Amino acid sequence: MKYDYDCIVIGSGAAGLVASKTISGFGKKTALVEKDKLGGSCTYTGCVPSKALIKAAKVVYTLARQKDFGLDFGNAVFNKDRVMDSVRQVLDKISASYTPAYFNKLGIGILTGEAKFIDNHEIEISGRRVSSAKFIIATGSSPAIPLIPGIKETPYLTSENLFNLKKIPGSLAVLGGGPIGIEMAQAFRRLGAEVTVLEMEPRILIREDTEIAQALTGFLKSEGVEILTGARVIRMSQVNGKVFLSIVSENKERKLPSFDYVLISSGRQPNTALNLDKAGVKFNIKGITVNNNLKTSADNIFACGDVVGPFLFSHMAEYQAVIASVNASLPLKRKANYDNVIWTTFCDPELARMGLTEEEARIKYKNKIKVYRTYYNSLDSALTDREEKGMAKFILSQNYKLLGCHILGHNAGEAIIQPQLSKTFRIPFTKLQSAIYPYPAYSEIIRTASKKAYIDKLQGHFIVRFLRCFFSKSS
Repeated sequence: MKYDYDCIVIGSGAAGLVASKTISGFGKKTALVEKDKLGGSCTYTGCVPSKALIKAAKVVYTLARQKDFGLDFGNAVFNKDRVMDSVRQVLDKISASYTPAYFNKLGIGILTGEAKFIDNHEIEISGRRVSSAKFIIATGSSPAIPLIPGIKETPYLTSENLFNLKKIPGSLAVLGGGPIGIEMAQAFRRLGAEVTVLEMEPRILIREDTEIAQALTGFLKSEGVEILTGARVIRMSQVNGKVFLSIVSENKERKLPSFDYVLISSGRQPNTALNLDKAGVKFNIKGITVNNNLKTSADNIFACGDVVGPFLFSHMAEYQAVIASVNASLPLKRKANYDNVIWTTFCDPELARMGLTEEEARIKYKNKIKVYRTYYNSLDSALTDREEKGMAKFILSQNYKLLGCHILGHNAGEAIIQPQLSKTFRIPFTKLQSAIYPYPAYSEIIRTASKKAYIDKLQGHFIVRFLRCFFSKSS
């Protein structure tokens, strides 16, 4: 049977962009479906605007520390009304390249509208039917809104409308102490807002290593971010333009002071409203069900990115998109491997993670692990930059295999690449110390830990132990 396209990609976010370009690169007739703006949530409501805001907040914070650098500009004043405008200007620059003409040059057709499956080979878009031999679903996710009494009657912010604010609010409540909530809480605090984070779990960033998360909590509190853990919001209301919250904490109910705005950052939900059942595609509340090849229950339909999970990051969406595209286009069966997942929370200092936490490693390896720590205040580069807050933590097995790495510090997202390459390509962690490193550089924090592990491993070698024993007896 002849189809309109070899492959149609539904969704133009991080996964969809990579998938459509990859498939078109294989010489396949490709179309990309988007119901809103080309570029997806990362471009318009996620990575791009949030990082622009974080940078603005960092500049304000650095100016406040001017005396640490021996400078005195007096009382630096920034215009709160212009900060959000500057964020949108950055967004406009980056999104300007995502035009139909750009994709057409790559051999990718653009279909505008909301896609609904008619069967596993045909979709309807704005009343038009289009067929394809293969499909890749990359529709992403949306903010999950908790069922709190009064929330429907109370205006609130999510990542969808946060960056539409005209100016920095005077006060902000952040519901959720995950990566997005923590990044935005710190940024708005540095820009002058009174910020309170409400987290139901015993601590913020529950997926991170406990020691690292606790250290970051201390840094945030020192900047004036109020953090309430074990706190569940049970009621929301708005009176005279102010938002009021009632919470339960330590089995006691109490009302919080009013806020100008409430930011909901308590998780995300997959976008699956595509009539998937008509295409024979199975899904649940966590997203579309796929196998290791990212194939759905329909043989000709693949899925990738947030709509699949389990890791809702743009770089993971891109990773999955390549695998799905190759499997959809070629007679290959590449498998997704999540053994070396990596991510960074772009707070300040940054928090980067790959592999197991200490808690996870102790459970999996029954406490038979080695833990090495190095600290930013021992790095000359950190001291010269006045960025000495933070630490790096390395989890190794008894035979010195790298199991996990956690870095809390300046440029952590860059520094963690070395351990990531070590683990991914099975380069012994103890060998990293033998490379030549530039000085001064933040990568020194990796070499220091590698050197410690190398010396310990050498000391435990049977020849070294024999020689030590031999010479001790000789003396």
